[in-house]
Amino acid sequence: MSTGSRTDDRTDHRREADDYWRAVVANDVDAALAVVDHAAEHDPDGALERLVAGTQVRVGELWERDEFTVAQEHAATAVSELVVRHHLERSQAARPRVDRAPAPVVVACAEREWHALPGLLIAASLSRRGLDVVSLGADVSAQRLHGALLDAPVTAVLVSASLSSSLPRVRAHVETARLVGTPVVVGGSAFDRAGRRAAVLGATAQAGDAATAADLVPSLPRRVSPAPPLTHPGVDEAVLLEADQARLVDSVQDRLLQRAAERTAAGPDAATEDRWSRVLGDQLPHLLGSVAAALLVEEPEVLGEVRRWLSTVLAGRSAPPTTVDDVWSVLREVLHDFPHATALLDRSGPA
Repeated sequence: MSTGSRTDDRTDHRREADDYWRAVVANDVDAALAVVDHAAEHDPDGALERLVAGTQVRVGELWERDEFTVAQEHAATAVSELVVRHHLERSQAARPRVDRAPAPVVVACAEREWHALPGLLIAASLSRRGLDVVSLGADVSAQRLHGALLDAPVTAVLVSASLSSSLPRVRAHVETARLVGTPVVVGGSAFDRAGRRAAVLGATAQAGDAATAADLVPSLPRRVSPAPPLTHPGVDEAVLLEADQARLVDSVQDRLLQRAAERTAAGPDAATEDRWSRVLGDQLPHLLGSVAAALLVEEPEVLGEVRRWLSTVLAGRSAPPTTVDDVWSVLREVLHDFPHATALLDRSGPA
C-alpha cells in the first residue's frame, strides 16, 4: 500500500469517526447505522469496533472531565448498543442453517457491569465470522453463567470486564467455566496488556479486542481442567474484603464526611465540595473492589491505575488537590486489619 493510500484511509477514518460521533450525540440511531454501514463497505471486519469502541472511549473521557453528564453517557451508549445489536442480528440472520453446527460461544459481561456494549461488540465480531453466539448481556452472575453452560454444549466462554473491581467476579466466571471443562477468554480494560492478570485468574487466553477474540476461538483447547485454587498471600484478605465490602464502604464514607466537615468549617465552598464529593461517594464500592482485585492478582498497579483515574475525575470537578491522598489515607485507616491490602496501598501512592 502506498503512503498516499494510507493517508487517504486515515482521513476517511477520521471523517467517519466524526460523522458517527455527531450521530451519537444527537441520539440519531438511523444516522449512526448509516455511518457504520458505509464504513463497513471498505472495512467489513474493523468498521464496527473502530467506530463504536473509539466513540465509547471518547464518551468516558468526557465524563471523567465532567464535560458529559451521566445521562449523556447513558444516552450515547444506548445509541451504540442499538447499532451493534442491529449488526449482530443481521449477521445471525445471514448465517446458513446446518444440521451439525459447532457448539456456540457464550459471551458475558462481568457481574455488576451494567453496560452490555463490550460483550455485544465481541458477539457481533464472532457472528460476522460465522460463529454461533449466545450473548448473555450485562451483569452476568456466576450462577447465571453456570446455568447457560448446563443448557447445551459450549465451545468457549468469553468474559468482558471494563472495571478493575470486577476481577474477583471474573475469577468466579473462570472457576465456573473451567469446572465443566470449558475454556475461558477474557478481555477489557480491567486487564493489563501483557496478560498477567488473566493468567493469575486462570483464564485460558486474553484478547485485546473483539477481532482478536474471534481469531482466538478456533485455536482454543476443546476441554480444560478445573482452575487450581489461588493460594498466594492476600487471597484470604481479598475474599474477606469482598464479603464485608458494604460495611467497609460505609466506614470509608463516614471518615471522608468527617474530614469534609472539618474542611467546611475552615471555609471552603460547600457547593463546590458537593459537586465532587457525591461522585467520590458513588465510586467507593469500586475503590474497595479494586483493593480486593489488587490482592487477588498480586499487583499494586491495579490501584495505581485507579488512583490516576480518580485523580482525573476529581480534578475535573474542582476537588482540592489533596483529595486523592486523603482517600488513600482513609483507606489505610479503615483497612488496618488487612496488612496485605495496606501494603499494596502504600506501593500504589503517597503515604
